[in-house]
Amino acid sequence: LDIIPNNILSCDINLILAPEIARELKLKNALDKDNLKYDYIIIDCNPSLDVCLINVLCCSNIVYILIDTSAYSFVGLTNIVNFIEKVKPLNPNLNIGGFIFNNIDRRTTLFKEIIDAVNHIYPYKLLKTTISLNSIYPKMQLKKETILSNKNTKSYLELSKLTEEIING
Repeated sequence: LDIIPNNILSCDINLILAPEIARELKLKNALDKDNLKYDYIIIDCNPSLDVCLINVLCCSNIVYILIDTSAYSFVGLTNIVNFIEKVKPLNPNLNIGGFIFNNIDRRTTLFKEIIDAVNHIYPYKLLKTTISLNSIYPKMQLKKETILSNKNTKSYLELSKLTEEIING
């Protein structure tokens, strides 16, 4: 397992890539050049529809989209699905693996309404495993920890279950 964490330097990546020729394929070309031998490469992206995301989509086979249960999440989901369809000519192997509900607050009924709406518009794309709203994530950020150092938490169990669901299809 190799982990390359994101850092503050990546905030300028869109400005750096903007004048480049074939800027959409920089990451794909770098990964192809290095001839990496991994079973899985997981790339976490900001929710921005930008050149950085295009780069990730151009070198991916499967994309999983996180959805939260805010009022705007459904609009955001439609936008990202449309964006992926526009990128698909650059990468015909790209497919949406599914949608994952994230930061679920089970005390409200809003997430149930959004789940029903997503299932109606995108049948069979919603993964069963959901990730709960949990205060452990900001604490981990502050302490510069990963979920691996918090194995005795509900969050670790949810992420383990999600990993199994994705791997086993």
